[in-house]
Amino acid sequence: MSQENTLLRANRVTADDIDIIEVVNLAYRPNRPEGPGKALVLALAVILGSMLGVMLVMCVSFGRSLKRYRAQRA
Repeated sequence: MSQENTLLRANRVTADDIDIIEVVNLAYRPNRPEGPGKALVLALAVILGSMLGVMLVMCVSFGRSLKRYRAQRA
């Protein structure tokens, strides 16, 4: 604990360490919401959902064919 206190005392901030900043543009509230549109979100959802569905069908098909293959070899 005393080591932590010593370390914290060693990290003192002086006036020379502080930089002065200049505000270039003030923040403002946009007129309309920012972000991706509903159409883009819907298109991505349809595309990614279709890809996931195809992958699921392929995995199920592979599992069934593997089961048939093992049954034939046994």
